Amino acid sequence: MAGPLLVLCWGAGMAFLARVVTGRWLSHLAMYSLVWTISLFTYELRLIAYNGVVFEAWVFVFVAWTSLYIGTALGRMMCARTGRPVPAVVDLRKLRFAIWGLALAGATSTVILSRNLVLELRSENLIQALTDSATRVYALRFEGDVSGLMYLNFLPYAGCVLAGIYTARLGRLTVTASLPIVVVIIEAIISMQRAGMVFGALLFAFSYAACPKGLTLRLPKWQKIAATFVVIASFLMVTAQREGGGEIFESETPALARVGELFTVAPVLYFYASSPLPCFSEYLKHPVEDGGTLAGRYMFASIYRLLAKLGYDTYVPYLQTFYYTPAPTNVGTYLRELHYDFGGTAIFLYPFALGFSITWLEARRSSFYSVVLLTFLYLVVAFSINFNFIGTGVWYFPLPIALSVVYLTTKPVRQRSSFANLPSRL
Repeated sequence: MAGPLLVLCWGAGMAFLARVVTGRWLSHLAMYSLVWTISLFTYELRLIAYNGVVFEAWVFVFVAWTSLYIGTALGRMMCARTGRPVPAVVDLRKLRFAIWGLALAGATSTVILSRNLVLELRSENLIQALTDSATRVYALRFEGDVSGLMYLNFLPYAGCVLAGIYTARLGRLTVTASLPIVVVIIEAIISMQRAGMVFGALLFAFSYAACPKGLTLRLPKWQKIAATFVVIASFLMVTAQREGGGEIFESETPALARVGELFTVAPVLYFYASSPLPCFSEYLKHPVEDGGTLAGRYMFASIYRLLAKLGYDTYVPYLQTFYYTPAPTNVGTYLRELHYDFGGTAIFLYPFALGFSITWLEARRSSFYSVVLLTFLYLVVAFSINFNFIGTGVWYFPLPIALSVVYLTTKPVRQRSSFANLPSRL
């Protein structure tokens, strides 16, 4: 059990160092350390007898980890905040109108998606389609064989970001702020895609956390519990329905099998948490060409797929190459995608730039443009153990929409004091 203990000690040390570097316990460094410590700790439990991880993989993991801290520390030295931040003025009426518009556009796409799924699966109704063919629904939706209105399903994600700003400035949670999250969760359930509901919840939470507060949020305890329960319950429901429950992984230990008998989705959750490092290691052992010779195949995957729809020969498959660990998996952390796209040097440069950029933007949180950008960068950190979030459509399409709405609904405050106190703008 030395491995799990060492991982926990390293994670605790990096969490303390994050506090020293950023001056607070809750930060992007702490979040990065948390998700990676959980993943490495579950791997070291060895409840699945994974293939050995090559030394090079461990080196890349810790180089990226420390690089993020170095970039953040440099950013703290170069981008020190001066004066008290003065937030811009946001027109809550216009912002409310935009949130409703984005949410309803996404809801319209979801209704059309539901209809197309029923027709494609020749089911009597949507409930039958989801209960009888959950795995096929996921495959059809993931590959884009069945969809709603093109790209409208991304709009509620922008709404979730704006809803966080709206809630922070208003000081209370409203139906308006809840609507895009509800739409995202419903679309994710119908698509049998768990990531979507997590994206929506985190976009709202990160946006709210990064935004200068107008009033202290007064949220009854029952609302906090209900919101958390809805997201977690939806996630577990989709997991149980899609995986069928009681999944057995190759080389799993009797201990994991016993846990699975008590909680059927536990082996799946353990596998998702523990397998990224072994997958990255297997990729380093024998990398497989995945999508041709396109530059930045993972980083710009969504753009390449959009160009493919316009007739260019740039289609990039949604599913990545599977590696056998021995359990088959295609989730190899963002490090695999960086290494595939740009080589080993990027594993130092990318986290360094990420840490520096977040720190630079945090010094300018009086700008709502900075709040939007920070929200998406925080999501990059949160999903770093899974994949490079920048390559997803949730990054490329909602981000410019959210920035455009900010431009249309806000204006800077003119400060009478020194020039240093003027709100920064991007």
